[in-house]
Amino acid sequence: MKRILWLFPLAFITLTAIITMGNITANNTPAPDKSIAQLWKDYEAARRADRPQKQLDILKDIQSAALKERLPWDFYRAGEEFVDVSSSRNWKLRDSLYQQFQKDIEAFDEPVLTFYNTRHDLNGKAEFLKKNRSRLEKGHNTGFYEADHYLANEVYSPVLKDLIANDWQYALWSLVLGNRWNSGA
Repeated sequence: MKRILWLFPLAFITLTAIITMGNITANNTPAPDKSIAQLWKDYEAARRADRPQKQLDILKDIQSAALKERLPWDFYRAGEEFVDVSSSRNWKLRDSLYQQFQKDIEAFDEPVLTFYNTRHDLNGKAEFLKKNRSRLEKGHNTGFYEADHYLANEVYSPVLKDLIANDWQYALWSLVLGNRWNSGA
């Protein structure tokens, strides 16, 4: 019984620390350029109007702007949507579009983007993270944290996402939780 009573104060202290740290953590993700935000609004309007060619044109513009401004999450989202929209028009292009998207990701040369794109394949991840640690520690791309289903499917996910200080920490959490998920633990 005494052990259980000790858990309540410990849980309270831990929760308080987590909430406090979450409020302190700065989100240094660069705010999307107004042109990118407007392009996403235009894309949504074209999607609602069921105008696939206009969607594709806007997605190309978003990818170009994201490449120029070094916004990896916008680049990834636009590329993924481009493959989906193009494939819905002609399913035979899916493989070639996907291969081109992989090449574009490689050319973007952003470790968090590469990690997110290959997060399901655990082979070589430790070496990749060691090699790119300094670059990952400099980035804070919250779009990837929000979209990663390994992080999203945990009870503590809302708190965890706020505590992740950089892309390095995100990659480590994703790797650990993904490994646990894949092992069935």
